[in-house]
Amino acid sequence: MWTRAYLCLFFFELCLQLGTQTSNPIVSNYALSLGATVALAGTLASISAFSGLIMRALSGPLLARLPIKKLLIFFSVLFCAGSFLCTLIQDLQVLAICRVMAGVANAGKSTLIIAYAAYILPEETRGQGVAWIAICNVIGVALGPIISSFMGDHFGWRSAFFLSGVFFLLAVASSLLLKSPQVSDDKKKDAGPAEKRSVLKSFVYIGALPIAFIAVLEGVCYGTMNTLTLTVGEMRGITSISLYYVAYVTVSFAARPFSGRFYDRFGFRKVCVPMALFIFGAMIAMAFAQGPASVLVAGALFALGQGCMWPCLQAQCVKGVPPEKYSLSANTMSLGVDVGCTLGPLLGGVILSAAGATAMYLFDAAIACMLLAAIVFYDNLHRLVTNNRS
Repeated sequence: MWTRAYLCLFFFELCLQLGTQTSNPIVSNYALSLGATVALAGTLASISAFSGLIMRALSGPLLARLPIKKLLIFFSVLFCAGSFLCTLIQDLQVLAICRVMAGVANAGKSTLIIAYAAYILPEETRGQGVAWIAICNVIGVALGPIISSFMGDHFGWRSAFFLSGVFFLLAVASSLLLKSPQVSDDKKKDAGPAEKRSVLKSFVYIGALPIAFIAVLEGVCYGTMNTLTLTVGEMRGITSISLYYVAYVTVSFAARPFSGRFYDRFGFRKVCVPMALFIFGAMIAMAFAQGPASVLVAGALFALGQGCMWPCLQAQCVKGVPPEKYSLSANTMSLGVDVGCTLGPLLGGVILSAAGATAMYLFDAAIACMLLAAIVFYDNLHRLVTNNRS
């Protein structure tokens, strides 16, 4: 598994995650230092996610037809240019443009990482390989905010953007070392003649829609926990609420490689059903959390659930998919995640303000039950389709 191509991909993703997680947390502070209002600073902080969602929805034909290596180089250069522009030009309009660039680049590269991994990894170790790549995100989330906070406090916010640009520059260098994936002649023959595609099939891979629906449900739970947990801690007076993130990062770092290995050995259903139950348990723990013990348990359970399910979804979305459809299938699944992560905070915020934190987490517990049912239904459907083909 640890081939030269995989090591280059791993280092590429690690540099991108360190760059992203170093720059993302400081956007609002940097905007305030440039004279933005609090509302405008919040808008600038979220504009990358919105532009990424638009990119994801519209980029299917582009990602499916252009060479993966060239696209990875382009997106890493886009990341790099955005960070260095923020360093060189102190202007709110430039900051807004750079955040759009970051959102577009993140949406594109996150899809192509899955597709490229599917090309270079054998199917029997694909889950483990994708899980190790997913650890890069955990490392970035753990180190990025610490680095940016230190740089901002001691050298100013521009220095943090400069450092993120250096990380992105390393990603550009590693992207140049990636080999262009080649589809074997046998796989090209299996793909058959080119088919006339509808407009919908140009933007989404129909076979990935069920796994994309699972990703929506998983994203709703993640979006709520990631964005509203600190708010709930303040409402309940839990001063140690940040322990949730410590537990989540620590357990995710330790458990993700094993989740990929278990996926390769036991399959999607046997691994993801327990993960859905862990998500359910995390929501119940947070629904009635009043102190650090419950918060730690919730963070650990959510890491074992959502944190470990994410690489399994990435591996599953390209399983049994023709190689020339890898990018489109991965983009379809990732679009589901984006939709869920957008809906989670919106629905959670409405419930939190109307009925309180307990009701919000119980709602997400119900979503976790729907997630479990969707996993079982998807696995039965997938087996039925596979048996009919054989």
